[in-house]
Amino acid sequence: MQELDLFVESYTEDFKQEQERLRLLGWWIISVNSTKKVKLTDVIKFSWDNEKEPDNNLMTEDRFNELKDKYKNALNKR
Repeated sequence: MQELDLFVESYTEDFKQEQERLRLLGWWIISVNSTKKVKLTDVIKFSWDNEKEPDNNLMTEDRFNELKDKYKNALNKR
């Protein structure tokens, strides 16, 4: 069952990438033949367009304190 979650996540990501490739191809064809500026979302809008990707590289003070506490707890369990 643990592997099923990874499988579904991978399948979903592959599906999204394929749809993005198709949208990019459609955008390219339309923009070459259009006199107006065309955005990718003008070609087709997906449900994940509005989702904000988490910025895991940004270290906030809350995230730092959370990691520090996690580290302390792990050391105390030893």
